[in-house]
Amino acid sequence: MWEKHHLAWFEERLAEMRQAGTHCLVADLPASAEAFLALGLHRAAGQTLVWVADGPRTLNTGLRDLQSLASGANCKPAWFPPADDRSKSTRAATPARAFDAERLAVLNDLRAGRPQLVATCVQALLQPLIVPDALATATITLTRGQALGPEMLTARLQAARFRFVPEVQFPNDAAVRGGLLDIWSGSSQWPVRLEFEDAALVSIRTFDPESQRSIDHLESMSFIAVSDTGAAAQTASLLDYVAGPAIFIWSDLASIEFHAGLIAEATPDSSLPFTELRRMTDERHGVFQVFVGSGPGHLVAPFPLDFKPNQTIAPAVQTGNPLAPDVMESARRHFVEDLATRAGSGCQVQLHFDPEGGQKRFGEMFGDLQRLPGVQSS
Repeated sequence: MWEKHHLAWFEERLAEMRQAGTHCLVADLPASAEAFLALGLHRAAGQTLVWVADGPRTLNTGLRDLQSLASGANCKPAWFPPADDRSKSTRAATPARAFDAERLAVLNDLRAGRPQLVATCVQALLQPLIVPDALATATITLTRGQALGPEMLTARLQAARFRFVPEVQFPNDAAVRGGLLDIWSGSSQWPVRLEFEDAALVSIRTFDPESQRSIDHLESMSFIAVSDTGAAAQTASLLDYVAGPAIFIWSDLASIEFHAGLIAEATPDSSLPFTELRRMTDERHGVFQVFVGSGPGHLVAPFPLDFKPNQTIAPAVQTGNPLAPDVMESARRHFVEDLATRAGSGCQVQLHFDPEGGQKRFGEMFGDLQRLPGVQSS
C-alpha cells in the first residue's frame, strides 16, 4: 500500500527540511500522523531513524501506529523499550531478560550498519548499554561438523549470565541434557538445539519452546552470548550504535526533558545525563533532527507539512478530551463521506486500522466505502 508518490512526496519534504540546517521543527501532530511522518522520512532517506517518545505508554501507542502504517511499506519497525519495561508482555511472569531479545536484536542490527526504524523512549535512551565492541566480541558462530564440545560453549554461556534451567522457556535460557545443549539467545527468534557426538557438533536445529518440536535444520548459525544487563561494560548509549547518517525525531522535546528530569532525580547514579546525550546528538556528524510539537528555543517557525487531519475529531484527539458519542458519530460519518467523495473523484484513499477488529467494525458500518475504486485498507 506504500505508493511511489508517497515516497516522492517525502523525498521532496526531506530535502526542503534539510535546507534550513540540521534541526527542523514541525507543528504538533496526531499520533498516527507523526508515525506516518517517521515512516516516510525513514523510507525517503534510506537511513536509520530513531523516534523518541516521552515514556513507555507513548512509545507503545506510537509503535502500534508505525506497525499499522508499515504493513504495506516493506518495513518492520524495531521496538527498543527500557530494559525493565514489561508493558508489552503477554505473560506477567515474563522475566526482564526476555526483553533483551528485542533490545539486543536492535543493537546488533544497528552495529552491523543495517538501516532501522527504531521506536524508543527517553527512559531507554538514558539507560547505559554495553559498549559496541563488547557486543561484537560476544558473537558466536557455529557450523555443523565443527570440532567443538559442549563444555567450552557451556562455560561461555555461564560467563554471559545465561540461566541454566531444565527446559528453555525464555531468551537467555540454556539447558544441558547429555549430548544436547539448548540455547535461546536474546538475539534469536527461536531457541536452538545443538547435538554433539565425540566432541563434534553434528546437528543444529531451531525448535518451538512450547511443543519442543523442531522447526528448521541449519548448517550454521550466529548468535550473541551476552545479556545487555549482564556484566559487560555499560558505558555506552543507543547513539553509540547509530553508525553513519541518521534521523532523530523527538516527539515533544519539552515533555521528554521533563521526564528526563524525573529520571535523573530517581536514579542519579544509574542513568546517563540527558543534556549530555542531546549535546552528543547535536555534535554527531550526519545526524538530522526533527522536533514535533516543541523543540530547542532557537526553532520558532515550524516547517509547513501538508498534513490535514480531520478538523472535527483531531482537536479532541490531541487534547485527550473525548467527544460526546453522538458528536463523534456525526464527525466520523462526515469524515467517511468526505473520503467517499474523494475516492469517487479519482483520489486514492488508504485506510489503516489498529487493532484488526477496527477494520471489521468499519466494514460493518461503512462497507460501501471499502468497495469503491481507489480505496485500500489494512
